[in-house]
Amino acid sequence: MKEAAVQTQQRSLPQRNESLQTRLAAPAEQSHAASSPVPRSELQPARRSNHNFAQTSVWPPVKVRNNEVPDPEDPIHAPLLDAYRGSVSQVPGMPQVPDAALKYSGALGRVSNANWIASPINRRNFAELWFNRRPLIGAPAGLTTPVINGQTISSDQDVRNAMPLPALASRVDGGRTRCWFGSGLNVTGNSVMDILTMPPWTFVATQPDVGARINRESWPTPPKTSQCQAGGGTATLRLVGEKGDAVLEEYIRLGEAEHDAGYRRAFDKNIGQLAGNVNALIGGRPELELAGADLPTCTNNVMGVVNYDALTTQFVLDINDSNAKIHAGNRHFTSASKANVDGSCSTATVTITHGTL
Repeated sequence: MKEAAVQTQQRSLPQRNESLQTRLAAPAEQSHAASSPVPRSELQPARRSNHNFAQTSVWPPVKVRNNEVPDPEDPIHAPLLDAYRGSVSQVPGMPQVPDAALKYSGALGRVSNANWIASPINRRNFAELWFNRRPLIGAPAGLTTPVINGQTISSDQDVRNAMPLPALASRVDGGRTRCWFGSGLNVTGNSVMDILTMPPWTFVATQPDVGARINRESWPTPPKTSQCQAGGGTATLRLVGEKGDAVLEEYIRLGEAEHDAGYRRAFDKNIGQLAGNVNALIGGRPELELAGADLPTCTNNVMGVVNYDALTTQFVLDINDSNAKIHAGNRHFTSASKANVDGSCSTATVTITHGTL
């Protein structure tokens, strides 16, 4: 759009070159890969005021002292303030804006929010999962995938695509350009966790296919599978935990929860800070505006204060660092340690060993 003096306008901020990307580390056992998008969460409806409008034609008096609004009967702002407080209270680093400042600054309803929500959980049959795997290819026993605003994240560019900055507004005043954000940045983050169903884990397939799957593994003591190759019926494949099925299920579940906790720490640290930075530049008052000799200069000044590229990149780096620490010392792993096939190839049992949390 063409710029006009002393007139608010919208301007899209420049996007980072997609060739410069920081990617999530390649998936390892119980690492992270693509998953289905998840719906965004919504704020709960604000509570209703109990003020009786039939008894008066004016708003209840609101007294402001020390930046507080003590009157709970404010029918306009109380529900909005409650909703705002509830949406940002869990994010460390978010600035604490006094009620009075919110109500009279013109920013209420346009503030930025960064919220981490509970993880959707997918439970999968371990026997079917193992049967369909190929060496070094296929879904691991557990998987935790970061998601921003419903979009799966695999690089810092994915983060920026999922949460573009609000458009800038600007005006020319005294020969200089002033600019600010016209709205807030609302971000919802979560993980999608793939864990195991409750045991037992069994899967039925043809006898030749079960025998072929077992032969693809490298066993310390290879089991006899010739009876499977010659068979014309079906076989039941069963996976069991070396330390017990319940222990294996818990190991996978708690291991993925450990990844989710690391993602949330990275989100609160970086995306929470980014939302706070945008909040500091949502216009409405001159002190919330930046200035420059022209619009490009003013835009660069805004980008420098918001720290958009650095914080979105650091979010991915912190996830990779968290994953590396969790996987250090071969803690998070599962492997097939032995297999037994009965003489008629009606049942094949594979034992799974695992690390420690």
